[in-house]
Amino acid sequence: MSSVLLRVLTASACTLALAAPASAQAPDTTDVPARLSLTLPGVLPAPESVAAAREGTASTKQVSTSSSGDWKFTVYPILVWVPINVGLEVDLPFDVGGGSGGGGGVGSGSSGRVDLVDTRFDGAALVGFAATNGTWRFDFDGVYAAVGGDIDLPSIQLDATLIYGHATVSRKLFGDLFVSGGVRRLATKYEARVLDRYDFESKPGIWDPLVGVGYHKVGDTLELHAIAEYGGFGVGADSDFGAAVRLDWKPWSHVGFTAGYSFFQFRFTKELGPFDFTARQHVAGPTLGLGLYF
Repeated sequence: MSSVLLRVLTASACTLALAAPASAQAPDTTDVPARLSLTLPGVLPAPESVAAAREGTASTKQVSTSSSGDWKFTVYPILVWVPINVGLEVDLPFDVGGGSGGGGGVGSGSSGRVDLVDTRFDGAALVGFAATNGTWRFDFDGVYAAVGGDIDLPSIQLDATLIYGHATVSRKLFGDLFVSGGVRRLATKYEARVLDRYDFESKPGIWDPLVGVGYHKVGDTLELHAIAEYGGFGVGADSDFGAAVRLDWKPWSHVGFTAGYSFFQFRFTKELGPFDFTARQHVAGPTLGLGLYF
């Protein structure tokens, strides 16, 4: 404040000195041209203040840009899925019940539905990758699952292998809520043996479009992820639905652990000559794994 007042007084004094007459005698205005005196208040900021303000503005812009443009990457090299709820149901292109006559044979006049209530689980594994800058998010994961089942009357053994890749692009709506779209690739293999005489095999490959919503809360130590997606729409599968919730704990800066629960089900129909082969399958269970964060 004192420096500002000093500048005002200095500027005013200079103005008075320039405007004061050289002597007490009134000047002859006929020979001296008129002069215009302009007084500028001495309140201009000091050069160092201007430099500091510019530096602060540049710093603010730089921080704002980096906070919205930083990308974070997560890799799940080890991610194990342990299904505890497995369901498998197929419509085979022949009658497995022998019809109303109760003969117990296998005919070709109609299709037979096989609902394997007691199924077995041979194994499942996942890998995953995610990248986000806070506004956009990219996710990819792959799954391998082998399940099967047997029934006694009639004697049927059925094995199913499921391999799929899943990729989505998500856009933040508000807060930590995202809307997503993507694709899922299903490669399945079904092998059935009926009455130890009739063998059946089908290897359908399916591309499914997906839409969904997700909640992704990313912190320095904990991350919470929850998704729900629906797809198929008759383009590939008749329908498919997947949902998962996962909590990541990062005790170290680049290494952590993840645990959650995943559910996936689908239904598809494939034409086999005059018959339709239909399969309905669901797999659900906890997931455990290792995460690498960059």
